[in-house]
Formats: sequence, C-alpha cells, structure tokens
Amino acid sequence: MDIGVGKPGKLARLNPCFVLSPEARWAAVLATRMLGAAVVLSWLAITHVGGQLRHIVAKRPMRPKDGVIQNVMLWDDERCEELVGPVFTKIQCPNERLLGAYKADLCRLYVLYKYGGVYTDDDVWLLREPPRSNTSIITVRESSTFKRETKSFYFNAFISVPYRNHPGILNAIALSLKTVKDIPEKFSRGPTLWGPWVLYTALREYNVTELTETCSRTPCDCHVENLLRSHYPCRYR
Repeated sequence: MDIGVGKPGKLARLNPCFVLSPEARWAAVLATRMLGAAVVLSWLAITHVGGQLRHIVAKRPMRPKDGVIQNVMLWDDERCEELVGPVFTKIQCPNERLLGAYKADLCRLYVLYKYGGVYTDDDVWLLREPPRSNTSIITVRESSTFKRETKSFYFNAFISVPYRNHPGILNAIALSLKTVKDIPEKFSRGPTLWGPWVLYTALREYNVTELTETCSRTPCDCHVENLLRSHYPCRYR
C-alpha cells in the first residue's frame, strides 16, 4: 500500500532520544566496541534490550518517572516531522489544543509501525509492565463516565503493538492520511476526536485485546486496574 511521502517504508534516519537501562547501556558499550555505533543503534531499536520499548510523543517529551519500562524513545515535533514527513505540519484544526493532540496522534502511529512497542501519553503512570501478546494489539476502552457510551472509543493514551510493521497500524495510518483533510469540519468540535476514532475504525478487522478504563468522580481517578493510572500527575483538578 502506497501512503505517499513519509510512508513507513521510507522513513528518515534513526534519530530519537534513546534512554536505556544501565544493563542495556553496558551491552551497548560492549557491542559498540565489536560492531560499531551505527550497527548498535539499529540492533537496540529492533531487539529492545532489557524488556519492552516505550514511546513518549509530546512537545517537550520527558522520561516517565514511574520507572516501569527502562527502554524509552522520546519524540518531539522535530523528530515527528522527520519521521512522518510534510503531512505532519499540514494538519489544520481551528482548536489549538486539538491541533497538538492530532499531530501526536499521527506521529504515534508512524512510531508504532516502525518500532512496535508500547505508546503512552506523558501523564500515564504505569503500575507494572503491560501484558505481552505475540499477535494482538492491546488497547484500552476509555470509560463512558464522562462520555456517552456510543462516543467511547479506544483510549489513545495507551497502545501496545506486538511487532513492527503491523498491518493494523498501517491501516490506521492510511485512514489518517485519507481523513486528515476532514479535521476542520468533522473533528474540531464535538465529542468525537480524530485520533481515537481513526484507531477504533482501523482496527475493527484485526485482533485486539481490549482492556477497560474505570473512572468514578473525576478524570483524576481514571485507571486500568493493576496496570496504569490514566492521568498522573492530573491536569484536570
């Protein structure tokens, strides 16, 4: 499937902020002496030394403080544009808050397609490593406490993809590029958000394990039992 400029098959050079555990750094040092730095970077990106690989996409991404996953790739606007291509800067939305969120929505799909692993928003606090699956994408159905049930899509703040080049994520990228022009008219107002809608729509024909988010009084207590807190520190107080 040809998805144009910046498609995952023709991604730019590897240039994330790679943060590794002490064990992984030591392994990298040894391998660098034996193989050379360029080979080691590719090896680290593919093998996820020391456990799962976690991605953070944000304007000013920071290493998560929960410390659950040691291998972290940080993606800011510059690195997202390098990865995605010109469409990243051409996203239009009259709502400035949503504009930033929609750029992150597109970038995280490209990141997960290229590397696989776990994506979380920067305010998601993991309680333990997410469950692993060899075949299934793991998502979270956002709580309907603050939305009508029919508008409750996948919770875009957490996605786990079992391997690189997953066809379901490629389908989500294709749907994103097809509908990005509709954002100003269809996704700049109202309860339906572009990124969660794209993911939910694109993955309907694929194997997905769906976890459930629970909320009670405020968004600050939203969580997935024994896995994560949805907003910590919470911005909704």
